[in-house]
Amino acid sequence: LAVAAAPRRAARGREKDILFLCLSLRSRSPLADARFEQLLELAASTFFSQTGSVMAAARLAVMAVNKAVLEGNLREGTPLQGGITLGVLRGGDFYATLVGPGAVVVARGIGLQRFPALVGRPLGVSDNCEVQYFHTAVDAGDYIGLSPNAAWPEAGLAGLGGLNTLTGVIERLKATAGGDFHAIAMRLEAEG
Repeated sequence: LAVAAAPRRAARGREKDILFLCLSLRSRSPLADARFEQLLELAASTFFSQTGSVMAAARLAVMAVNKAVLEGNLREGTPLQGGITLGVLRGGDFYATLVGPGAVVVARGIGLQRFPALVGRPLGVSDNCEVQYFHTAVDAGDYIGLSPNAAWPEAGLAGLGGLNTLTGVIERLKATAGGDFHAIAMRLEAEG
């Protein structure tokens, strides 16, 4: 998991973006933390170096990670697969781009948006990966959760947006996940 603000030398249009990254990898042998860090840094640097739309920059970032995983698989012979979820907060908009397993929920009041509907092919199996996109408007008081591996059932998420505190939301996400999982959870607040 990683969160990154735009660096000083971000490409035009990326200056105010906040990037959220969730990466899951699995292999037959244990993976060093450095491998995760390398791929998360690759995603962030690729995203922040691209001009153009948020979705175009996000697509290039997840494609760069997929290419690195695929090339590592071909070079090392140890199969490595996984998923990456890249979320971007830009003003009143939240964008998500996903390859492989992962989950995004946006909760507000009694409403809930969940992404994706179906899990696509994982990272590292093909140079032509299935990239899925999501966009929604967000406002103060909304909750956003991103996870590379949580299996959050609909029934467990009902009423999530009506909870009063981020702590309450986190406890619900933990209970609903029903196992070992990692996540980024946030509550949006008005500026100032």
